[in-house]
Amino acid sequence: MFADKLLKDGYCDIGQFLRLQFKKEEMYARLKEAGSPFAELYGKSYPKQATLAAELSDFIDNSLKYRDPDSLSYLEAQALLNWIFRSASNSGDREGIVKDLIQGLGAEYGSKDDYLVSQGSIIFNQSRVEIHFVRSIEDFNQSIKKTGIHNDGFYYRGHSQVNFTLTPSVMRRKSWREHECDMYNELKIQCPQDFEKIKTHLDVLVHMQHYGLPTRLLDITRNPLVAMYFACEQDSGTFGEIIAFKVDRKNIKYPNSDTISLLASLPLFSSEDQASFSKYAADPEIDKREFNYKIDRLLHEVKSEKPAFRDEVNKEDLLNCFVVLSPKANNRIIKQDGAFIICGLAEDNSLALNTLRYKDSASKSVVYIVDNKAEILEQLQRFSINKANLFPEIDDVADFIKNKF
Repeated sequence: MFADKLLKDGYCDIGQFLRLQFKKEEMYARLKEAGSPFAELYGKSYPKQATLAAELSDFIDNSLKYRDPDSLSYLEAQALLNWIFRSASNSGDREGIVKDLIQGLGAEYGSKDDYLVSQGSIIFNQSRVEIHFVRSIEDFNQSIKKTGIHNDGFYYRGHSQVNFTLTPSVMRRKSWREHECDMYNELKIQCPQDFEKIKTHLDVLVHMQHYGLPTRLLDITRNPLVAMYFACEQDSGTFGEIIAFKVDRKNIKYPNSDTISLLASLPLFSSEDQASFSKYAADPEIDKREFNYKIDRLLHEVKSEKPAFRDEVNKEDLLNCFVVLSPKANNRIIKQDGAFIICGLAEDNSLALNTLRYKDSASKSVVYIVDNKAEILEQLQRFSINKANLFPEIDDVADFIKNKF
């Protein structure tokens, strides 16, 4: 969770743990509902620091013996970290846990002097990240000017929590990634009328994303204020973040791109097939010609949509991520000035996604940490940036109107 965010992106927020914002009863109920063994930790008193290590070791040996470490959910990671921080009896002890964490990270991944704490809870690697804190639209505007961002080739994404990672929805849960093909096909079978007029694999994915099915698409926008809205719309007690992407024009793909057609066809194949494609693409012993021969089934699927498609796929394209400008096929994309990043078959797409982040002259990723969310939402409302305008479907507009009164 936050450690994963810190290692991949170079920063994270530990505020929820330092401020003890998670209530024991609520966490227990959520874990119980999810059928998680971590509910056991919340069915009894929090540990003392003196017994923490022993109790955690006993829990792992007895309750997590047969669990895959990669299957730890976001909720379970939150629960575990909160349980550890709750062992501290005061803020000084909790700060001690943070110092131990930073020292451990420094020993494992670099000098501890690289890691700093800002605004009380944001840990960041100063050699990798340039942090800008914003509390208003004007703050954001001034920060954008300061960092040299302009309109051409820049895209944005807002997260309501700093600890969210740049991960397409289908890759946020192991079971979703393994059953991407099943989800794709079942939705088309259950709702065939919704796909009758859709011609391309990319348009199918965009339509599925629109209605909430996990896909390998990541929403981005050209409008920084839209990203700011998404950074503020939820989780009022935590920092949000705005991520800026800088993409050269030659690396922006259009919907008719052969590369996009290739990646958009991946959901039609099982996780086993995808693993094979990925293995071939990563094998340095396989040349381009042999690679195209080995993925002939994938190429055949692309040709069903584009008969003139040629068997000249570059291996690295199958593992990469690309910005794609989707047709303005629905009002939501139009209102949000939306585009997408489509992700390939890399084992960890965060590496490819982070190469798209905007970096300053010192090659540091620039990130905007957002506070004062309620006030910013009021400011955005004055510019008609609100739920009703960004989500123009009648149910969302009705919800927005209801919450005004």
